[in-house]
Amino acid sequence: TIDCSWAHHTNYPIWAQVDMQIIGTKGVIELKAFAQVLHLDDQANQCFEDISWNEEGDEGLIKEFVQVCATGKTPLVTGLDGLRALEIALASYESSRTNEAVSLTQD
Repeated sequence: TIDCSWAHHTNYPIWAQVDMQIIGTKGVIELKAFAQVLHLDDQANQCFEDISWNEEGDEGLIKEFVQVCATGKTPLVTGLDGLRALEIALASYESSRTNEAVSLTQD
């Protein structure tokens, strides 16, 4: 995950919006966390979809974590997934610092 929920200074006039837009070569994902909706514009499949969720989203995360600990099964999101998310965040900082695009490797 990439948590942008606290990405504003303390004197910001409103609480964080927690909106994120990810633009890729095959479409756009727009997340509006407090509205609890994800807009998916999949240009490759020519579809637009709104995906909603409820306030109990953490319950599934906790249940899956307990199941992984109890059974040893592979988690839905692995440590490698977390590493990749970190690489994205670090690349965004580097891009901001240098004002240049930063490429990520696909190993």
